[in-house]
Amino acid sequence: MSSIQIKLVKPPDGLTRRVTFTNKPSWIALAAKIESLYGIKLANVAVSYVDTDGDEVTLSSEEELQEFYKSADAQKQIGSLALVKFTVRDLGALWHKPLPEPPRMSGYRNTFGRGVPMMFEMEMDDDWQRVPAYMGGPMREPETPHGFVESIVSERMSRSRRRTRMSPQ
Repeated sequence: MSSIQIKLVKPPDGLTRRVTFTNKPSWIALAAKIESLYGIKLANVAVSYVDTDGDEVTLSSEEELQEFYKSADAQKQIGSLALVKFTVRDLGALWHKPLPEPPRMSGYRNTFGRGVPMMFEMEMDDDWQRVPAYMGGPMREPETPHGFVESIVSERMSRSRRRTRMSPQ
């Protein structure tokens, strides 16, 4: 079998190396070469490539590498296996990545967990109507203040209602 060249690129610095193997390398041989070139622990070495669907596929075992060889042979991409391009990945860096900082607790939180400044000051008037305790059920505090909602019809709403009343049915 003819030799195979593998182009290895490691983000984010973009350091690119080209290595040649006399045969399709096993995962151990490829990972050992990557370990020596990039200083990544053998257990943390992975490579990825972009498949025909445009998806990035990561390989980190002998079984996955052999599956790559089979699919590449089936697609005639490797016929004589002239050149294969892999992106080098350090799985240890991904596994030991620090967790994001949890949101700080405050009295007010929005959907994303950030504190929300109070946009208005709410004052409680003494002349609010109070609901008697017996009307609220056993869980209600006695004599708590309550607000009410008043529906206000705007000119725009009344115009649209008039149009619907006038339209023939």
